Amino acid sequence: MLGCLADKDLNYDDLASGLKASLQKDKSAFDADRLQNYTGNSVWTLHFLYAN
Repeated sequence: MLGCLADKDLNYDDLASGLKASLQKDKSAFDADRLQNYTGNSVWTLHFLYAN
């Protein structure tokens, strides 16, 4: 899945940091029922909403 998220301006460490922040702020962000519905765009949104 992460292969579709490749971007020259965003490395995997940055993406991981943003996803970690999203989980810290929303404990249900990675619940099984939500994970089933995530798309590449959903992951980008999580990253950018919570990264800063």
